[in-house]
Amino acid sequence: RHQYKASTKLVKKKKTSKYILPSLKRSVHPKRTGNGTLISKNSIPGNIGQNKVSLLMSKSFLLAHDHILIIQGEHTLQQLSVSLKKRGCPVSDRASLIEALASHLGKALESRATQIQLAQTSAFSHCIVLGINLNPLTYFAAVDKGPKFGAPEAAEFRQFWSGKSELRHAGGEVRETLVWRGSHVTQRVIDWVLRKQLSCRPGQYRQLHCQLRPLLQPAKRHHSVWSSAISDLNASLAELSSRLTAIGSSAMPLSVNGLLAVAPAFRGACLLPPGWGGRAKQNQLVHECHLQLEASGKWPTLLGPFRAMKTLFCLRLAQTMRSRLSRTEASEIIACRSGVLVTWRRRHRFYLRLALPKEAALARQAGLSSGQSTAQQQQQLLIQADCTESRQLERELVLLPALAGALRGLTSQRPTHSETVRLCLRWLAGHMLLNMAVDALAVELLCAWVAIDASPCSAMRGFLLFLQLLARHDFAQQPLIVNLNESLSGADRASIEADFRKRRRHLPAMFIACPQDRTESMLTTARPDTQLLGRLQRCARAALAAFETRLASPRSELLSASSMAGAFRSAPDSFDALLHLAPQPPLSECALDRLADAELQQDCDESDIAEVGSVFNSPGFHWVERLVLRLTAAHGQAAYFLATATAALYRRSAASALRRRC
Repeated sequence: RHQYKASTKLVKKKKTSKYILPSLKRSVHPKRTGNGTLISKNSIPGNIGQNKVSLLMSKSFLLAHDHILIIQGEHTLQQLSVSLKKRGCPVSDRASLIEALASHLGKALESRATQIQLAQTSAFSHCIVLGINLNPLTYFAAVDKGPKFGAPEAAEFRQFWSGKSELRHAGGEVRETLVWRGSHVTQRVIDWVLRKQLSCRPGQYRQLHCQLRPLLQPAKRHHSVWSSAISDLNASLAELSSRLTAIGSSAMPLSVNGLLAVAPAFRGACLLPPGWGGRAKQNQLVHECHLQLEASGKWPTLLGPFRAMKTLFCLRLAQTMRSRLSRTEASEIIACRSGVLVTWRRRHRFYLRLALPKEAALARQAGLSSGQSTAQQQQQLLIQADCTESRQLERELVLLPALAGALRGLTSQRPTHSETVRLCLRWLAGHMLLNMAVDALAVELLCAWVAIDASPCSAMRGFLLFLQLLARHDFAQQPLIVNLNESLSGADRASIEADFRKRRRHLPAMFIACPQDRTESMLTTARPDTQLLGRLQRCARAALAAFETRLASPRSELLSASSMAGAFRSAPDSFDALLHLAPQPPLSECALDRLADAELQQDCDESDIAEVGSVFNSPGFHWVERLVLRLTAAHGQAAYFLATATAALYRRSAASALRRRC
C-alpha cells in the first residue's frame, strides 16, 4: 500500500542479526470518503469535533498532550485485536490495530477530545503510546447527553455504551445519558472503555498523566480527599460569614458585610489538604480571610490612633461573637491586634483580619519629614516615602485580595489548575526553594500564565509546562506578563514592556506583571535574587530532562510515582552543608500579631487575649523562615540558606518541654 521514496538497501544493526530499512520518506495515496473529504492512511477517520485523529510524532510528545495512554505487551496487543474484531473493527496488522483503537477511543471521547496522536519511536517497539489532547470546555463534564429516546441513532449509542447508558429526563426531553461519578472524568472514561469493552486488565495499560497524583497525598494516617476537604473549608467559611452578617450594626459600630477568602487553601493551592492535621489545636493550620465592613469616614487619619482604633474594634468583635455564637459553633475566639482568630466547629481555624487599605497609605505618610513646611514638598515626599512597612502593607491589604479573587475565578474555570499548583509547590518544597527562593503566590501567577497561554487539561502537563517556563524564559531581558481575566490590551502590554526596559536595573530579577501590579512586581521584590533564580532554573532544566528520559524509556518501573519522585528533590551533594533542625512550635509570644501590651490588657478581660505561651499556629509566623532570614543577614553574600518546613506536626507535650528548656 505504501510507496517508499528511498533506497531499499538493507542495513545491518551492530551486534544483532536484524535488518532494518534506513530513514524512509513515505508517500501515502489519498482516498475520498463518502462526503468527498480527502483523508490519507496516516489519518484515522473519527468524529471528534472538527479535528481529525492523526498519527504523527511530536518533537516533545510529553509537553504536547494532556493525556498519554501506554498499552504495553505483545499479548495485550493480540487481546486488543480480538476484542476489536468482535466489535466489528477490521484488524489485520499493527497499523490497522492502531487505527481501530484510536477510532474507538475517539468515538468514546467524542465530546471531550480534540486530537489523538501516536508516538512513533523505537523505544516502544512492543507498546502503543497514544497522546490525547482534550477540550478545555468539556473534558471535566460528569454527564454526557446522548440522542433522544426513540431516535434512529439512539440504538447505536446504547449498543456502544452497553451497560453504562441510561435514560434520563433533561430539559423536557428523555435522552440517553452517561453519568460518571467522582473526579478525573476522562481517566474514568478511558478505564471503562479499555476494561469493559476491550477486556484489558489494569496492569496491561498505563495512563501517564496520573502517575504523579500519589505525590500530592499526605501520609495515610492523615489521608484526606482534596475536593471534599476544600469544599468543607469553603462551606465552613460561608456559614461563618452568614452568622457574622446576621449580627448587624446594632451590636457593632460597623456591620460586617461578608468575608473575603484570601488564603490559598480556599482555592486548593496548598501543599496539604485543609484539616489534614485532625482536630488537635496545635496541628490545625490557620486560614486567613478579610473582614468586609461597611464604609465609614470616621477612622483616624494618623497611623498610631488608626491602629489603636482597629485593635479596639477587634476586641469588640471578639466579645460580640462570644455572646452571639454558641460554643458548638465557635469553640475558641481569640482577639489579636488586627483581627480575630476563630476555631469554627472544631474543624477549621480562621483568622478574620481587619484589612483596611487606608493603613498602607498612613504608613507611607508616616515617613514624611517634619521639617518640610510647604504642601508641595510634603506631597512630593508622600510619593517618595515608600518604606518597607508600607510596601508590605500594600502587598497584603491591596494586592493580595485583588489577586485572590482573580486566581479563584481562574481555578473555578479550570478544574486541574489547583492540582497543577500543588505539584509545583511540592516540587519547590522538595528542592527547598518554596518561600526561600520564590513566594507561593508568585508560583500561582506562574501557573496562571501557563494555564492562560497553553490551556493544559491535566495537572502533569501543566506542571511540565511550568518547568519549561522556568527553564527557558529569559527573565533578564523579558517581563512575564500574566493577563488575568484578559484585562490587558495590546497597548497595555507594550507599555509594560517599554517601562520594563527603561527601569530594568531597579526591578527584581524575576519580574511578573499582572493587571493588579503592572510596574513593581511586588511579589518578587524580596526574592529571588539573581543567584537563587539561576539555581531555580537549573533545577527546572534537570527535572524536565529527567521526566522526558523516563517517558522515552521502555521500562515501566521508570514511569512509577516512586521513580519520578526523584525529580522532586535535590541531591544532598548539591549543598555545601546540611543543618537538621529540631521542630519548634510557633508560640504566641513569637507571633507577629498578638495582644500582649499592658495598655491594651487593662481594658479587656483575660479571656480576650491569647495566653502567653499557648500553642497555636499564628498567622504570619514561620520560625524556619525567620531563622533563615537571620542566618542570611548574618552571612551577607557569603552564603545562601535554603530550608523547608512542610508537613510538620507538633505535640503539646513537646511544646511544654521546649518551654521548660527555654
